Amino acid sequence: MKHLLVTNDFPPKVGGIQRTLHAVARELPADRVSVFAPSFPGDAAFDAREPYRIVRRPEGFMWPTRATLAAVERAIDRGVGYILS
Repeated sequence: MKHLLVTNDFPPKVGGIQRTLHAVARELPADRVSVFAPSFPGDAAFDAREPYRIVRRPEGFMWPTRATLAAVERAIDRGVGYILS
């Protein structure tokens, strides 16, 4: 099973939940986890070092809107994974 971690709080943004979610993603097999998160300064360099796929939205915060849901559904349709959180 593939997992898609959907979150507004993921590195390189700094904070406790960001570190926790990063650790969760790192514990899962890289070929079975993807992260769906908003853009943040420095994300390209961070994402390049990670072994799993990270999909970034262009906005800095993902509001729970129909547009965000549609973007998550498109990611799932492209085979990114299933929703984990």
